[in-house]
Amino acid sequence: MRLGKLHDMKPLRPLAFLRRKPQDEALAGSGAVASSGTVEVATEAVGNALHSALQRTAEGLNEVLPQRSPLERVPAGAPKAAPPNVMAGGRRLPTTAFRWVGPAGRIALRSFDFVADADAVCAFQEETYSINFPEFRYTDSFAQAFRHDLRRASLDANHAAFVLDDGAVCGFLWLVICENNWTRERYGYVNNLYLAPSRRGQGLARELMTQSDSWFRSRRIHRVRLTVTTSNEEALHLYENCGYRVTRWEMEKEV
Repeated sequence: MRLGKLHDMKPLRPLAFLRRKPQDEALAGSGAVASSGTVEVATEAVGNALHSALQRTAEGLNEVLPQRSPLERVPAGAPKAAPPNVMAGGRRLPTTAFRWVGPAGRIALRSFDFVADADAVCAFQEETYSINFPEFRYTDSFAQAFRHDLRRASLDANHAAFVLDDGAVCGFLWLVICENNWTRERYGYVNNLYLAPSRRGQGLARELMTQSDSWFRSRRIHRVRLTVTTSNEEALHLYENCGYRVTRWEMEKEV
């Protein structure tokens, strides 16, 4: 960009009259003209000085700014910045990425899209439930019920779902705003969290938990809860590192 020169600019003309006060009598001697109870401010000298200053500024900027014509094109083959909903390989994301995370920042953290993501998220649940409930069996009826719940959640403002996308969905987070029926307390609940085995150990689960904190804060929710089985040591370690502490024990025994 090049700034145009100011040769054609005319000096500023006098634009206004100021009422003279008694203490302004001294102005009538120099730089001002007394007339009919007013003092006309002589702006021509000021205008000329401003004109010269602007000219010098323009010339100085022309030495600093790139001298590219507005019509000059970017050379063919020059790299172009990818929009926030397109991956490096050119794949268009179903939803715009909030941010890029993971190794080299190539994994998109974005909102869950039911049409594009439901199959992958439902498939995650076989491992998720098996780890926490040893007697669990993944069935078609379970998959249908879980898909139905996902659909309802995607239409409910008290629910939010997010995915990690590296070309395929590799992580999932489902959050819910709850209200206690007796105390009317509103709190957040981490309803579901999953990370594909190939993406574990890269700090991505913590990215999902950070997203959880941000979303709940944006809804003025300041207490968040979750449930985890004691045998799920990897998840326990993650939650403790993210600041969660045990506040209740759920106990059971065989009879």
